[in-house]
Amino acid sequence: PEQLKSGRVDQRSDIFGAGVVLWELLAGRRLFRATNDAQTIRNVVVGEIPDLRRVRAEVPADLAELSRWALERDPDRRPQWASELSEKLQHALINNGFNNVQRRLVDYMAETYGGSHAGEPIFRRR
Repeated sequence: PEQLKSGRVDQRSDIFGAGVVLWELLAGRRLFRATNDAQTIRNVVVGEIPDLRRVRAEVPADLAELSRWALERDPDRRPQWASELSEKLQHALINNGFNNVQRRLVDYMAETYGGSHAGEPIFRRR
């Protein structure tokens, strides 16, 4: 939102972007998309950000709260560093039984894109 309003960005703008991705992954739908670009931009700046638990009741409360925190429109109210968000996200995933998420993601990417194990460049096509 700050990029659209003032053009001034820092690392917290990327955190907002990560919050959008997290919200969309958990909700299973797009957050700000509208019928035209102008309305989509308006939604990013001032549109309602639905509570994830109202969109998908099965989303754990701590994951919904992390998404809400990353989506704060005031950059001073969102995480200041990606490492801060990442640490809390890892704890929330573990607390909710999502163990070995990174390993499963690597396996999925390797299967999908042709790699065979962690450490192999999975995006390289032969």
